[in-house]
Amino acid sequence: MKQLLSEEGSDINAINSTGDSLLMVAAKNKRNECIKALVESGADVNKKGGAHGNTALHECTLLGNSAQSTVELLLSFGCSPNKKNDKGQTAYALATEKGYDALVTSMAVNLGQEMLDKLSDQKMSLTDEINF
Repeated sequence: MKQLLSEEGSDINAINSTGDSLLMVAAKNKRNECIKALVESGADVNKKGGAHGNTALHECTLLGNSAQSTVELLLSFGCSPNKKNDKGQTAYALATEKGYDALVTSMAVNLGQEMLDKLSDQKMSLTDEINF
C-alpha cells in the first residue's frame, strides 16, 4: 500500500464518488494499518467530506465504542475532536449524544492533554523570556 501511495501523481487526499477521502474509508472500516500508512504518507487528518462534511474521526465515532482503538489512533495522529461538520457537530458531541462513553473518555483525555501541552508551551515561553 505504501508503494502505491508514494507513486508519482497519487493524491493522498483524493475523494470517491460519495465525497469520502481514503482516510475516511479506512476509518469507517477500522483499518488501523491503512490509517497509519495514509497519515504517514501525508493524508489530511481533519479533511471534511461526505454528505455531512464529516472528518474521519466523525465517521469512526458513529461506529460506537467498538471503534475505540481506531478513534484513539486517529486522535494520536492529530484528528481534532472539536472540528465541526457541516451540521455544526463535533465528534466529541456525537459521542456524548450517542452515549459512547469509552469514546467520550478517549476524546476528553486527548483534549485535556492538548490543554496541558498548550499551558506547558506558555510556561516554557515565559521562562525563556525571563531568562533573557
